[in-house]
Amino acid sequence: MRTETTIVVFAFLALIFFGVAVLLDIAYPHGILQQQSGTIDVSATGIAYGYPSRAVLALFINSSGSTPEIATSNLSFSISMLNNTLLKFIDNNFSLIKTESYSMFKQPNSSRYVALEQLEASIPNINNISDVLQSIAPVPNVYVSGVQSILSDNQTNVLREQALSLALANATSQAQTIAGNDTYISIRNVTINGYTIYPYTAFAGALVPSFKGASPIFFSGITGVKESVSVVFSFKK
Repeated sequence: MRTETTIVVFAFLALIFFGVAVLLDIAYPHGILQQQSGTIDVSATGIAYGYPSRAVLALFINSSGSTPEIATSNLSFSISMLNNTLLKFIDNNFSLIKTESYSMFKQPNSSRYVALEQLEASIPNINNISDVLQSIAPVPNVYVSGVQSILSDNQTNVLREQALSLALANATSQAQTIAGNDTYISIRNVTINGYTIYPYTAFAGALVPSFKGASPIFFSGITGVKESVSVVFSFKK
């Protein structure tokens, strides 16, 4: 009796295992789920280029006097002339001119004082920069320490969108290559790591007097905006 009972039990267990095996084969005919689907992590960048529409003018102004008050007064006179000259080039917006630094000191081995101020002026239309440099030439004690072409806020936003599209396209291409051309992939998650602007310095160097005579030729150059992304793709064979 025990022998017959044992045989029946083994037969029943075998039937259960067979049924489970059949169900697994129906549900996962090519193996377990992890072998058919998963994720791919990819990092990529995209760069878009444009011609800057704005310029930043770095200026250095110094004036001297026998007393700190006189040195400051002379400095104020030069700055007032400079502001009035720049007014038409900055759309009457004095907020586009800002002080970077100011100092007052006594000249070595002299009884005279020097007032020194560094300014930065943002010129909305880069095509006016040559006229700007020409116009400020008569202003006393003004030196140009650098001119840099920059993107406007709108240009930056447009180029960021273009760079982001290129970065996502590059990431997708990498993921498809890794997964294989016969594999379906889709974006599961995107992390934007940030963007970088590569400015083009059109003119920079040692402090030189503002240009006199013929207006200098100014080339804005090309500026690039790079977006970096990390993308998680889902894939299924």
